[in-house]
Amino acid sequence: MTPEALAILQQHLLAALNNVPTETRRLFHGRGRVWPGL
Repeated sequence: MTPEALAILQQHLLAALNNVPTETRRLFHGRGRVWPGL
């Protein structure tokens, strides 16, 4: 993937995560093996 495509993908993912309830987002925290950086 090109850097531009990755940036767009990241934007879409962050926008989608912002619309998810806090309880759901909490599930992804602390799982560096699957979601590094969250």
